Amino acid sequence: MALFIICTTCFAQEVVVVEKSGHSSNRLDLIFIGDHYLEDEMTNEIGHFPHDVDRVWSNLISNYQIYNRYKNFFNVTRIDYSLQIDYKTLSTNELSDQMFELCSELNASCDVVNVFVAQSPDRNAPYNTGMANPIKKISIQAPWATTFSHELGHILAQNADEYLSSHDEWSLDFFVNIAASREIALQKWGHWTGYTDPWSGYFVSEPYMREGTDYYRPTSSNTIMQTSDTGDFDAVSREHLILGIYDYVQPIDSYSISSDSISVQVVDEQVISTAWLVDGQIVSQSKQFNLNDYVLYNDSIITLVAWDNCLNTDYLNDDRGGWIRKDDQNKTWQSVSWQVADLQETQYNFNLNNIIKLSNNEFFDTSIDISHYGMDSDYYNFINESENSNPQDSYTPPVSGYLWLETYMGWIFYNIEHSNNTWIYHLNFSTWMYVSTGEGVNPGSWCYFLGSWRWSSPEVYPYFYNYDTSTWEYFSQG
Repeated sequence: MALFIICTTCFAQEVVVVEKSGHSSNRLDLIFIGDHYLEDEMTNEIGHFPHDVDRVWSNLISNYQIYNRYKNFFNVTRIDYSLQIDYKTLSTNELSDQMFELCSELNASCDVVNVFVAQSPDRNAPYNTGMANPIKKISIQAPWATTFSHELGHILAQNADEYLSSHDEWSLDFFVNIAASREIALQKWGHWTGYTDPWSGYFVSEPYMREGTDYYRPTSSNTIMQTSDTGDFDAVSREHLILGIYDYVQPIDSYSISSDSISVQVVDEQVISTAWLVDGQIVSQSKQFNLNDYVLYNDSIITLVAWDNCLNTDYLNDDRGGWIRKDDQNKTWQSVSWQVADLQETQYNFNLNNIIKLSNNEFFDTSIDISHYGMDSDYYNFINESENSNPQDSYTPPVSGYLWLETYMGWIFYNIEHSNNTWIYHLNFSTWMYVSTGEGVNPGSWCYFLGSWRWSSPEVYPYFYNYDTSTWEYFSQG
């Protein structure tokens, strides 16, 4: 099946590094490529492919605590070319094989392929959602940070959708955040039961089954793996996302040995803590061990330990607020030992939890305490350039004084006494939106919903122009 036609001989100059934090041998390499962008949309302007990649990556690390914390674990590259995917015959397996082959021919290191589908009003049928194949490591989505974050949840963490639907037996077994029974749910995430996230407020309850579904999930909150455009990952999904990142990255980048010292480079000094042991005792936590500073014997063992400082497998005895409570495969820490006599590598056993406790390196809260946006925009852009302020995202007005009205947007529930700067309920979107216009929902309406101001009119609806992201968005009419 031919999904697209591509000429790889023309691409040498089209591979562009967006963000490089380290060598690809110890980084998670993300590749972005466009689909259905026009020829003149391959320049770095608003609404064009390079700008979309820059914007989404920037919003991802600015608005999500987990990506902000682990940003230096990623390399980001884009291929400035637009595919022409036929979605009626789309096979993600075939597309993935072709994309990884393309990356190989271009000598572009790639672990996960991400296809951004162009969004603008002149598209006949814009692709306004996303899909991912966690086995073949490919995602296809509209260029929005929320959608991209959701799809990475599938690929890196093996998180399932938590929609109002059912899951087959294979999915219930494969994905980490859903379960067929209460017993299996407790086996998967029982170590998080009773936890409340201090930022999002998500509470991991006893295994929860939403009415209308046939599976258990960790929380009743509307997380990013459900339908939320403003949500984040719950503790269970977040833990597995971190472990998924460590499938590609080890804590230690490199180390070097001289006659009188051993030095180490870690992936990110803010994320990875280190300790030097001599015969099992901590003597230093610097990035370099100077042999002349210590009384050492030929049979002494020097050990370097490096670990993710949100590791908290001993949470029952010492809850430091860490995001990793279970790491059965020891992905999030690493150690190397040498015998002093010849500085050859050897083996040395130690208790990691004791080392972490004695090091006094606690999981740092303040460095990740960014505002909990979880969305594709900055709440304050509109405020800075307008006298209007953003209304609260969650609103339930009194029903008295409200009537149903059919408009170009479909049926709305509106306040008959106030036509300017008022709340309406949009039936097709199933959400309240704040409408700012001179005469109610007439042509040229600014609507605040899903955390952003958007403009639409009868001529362009159901397209909305997002003020915060400077992009056109398509919303299904129900």
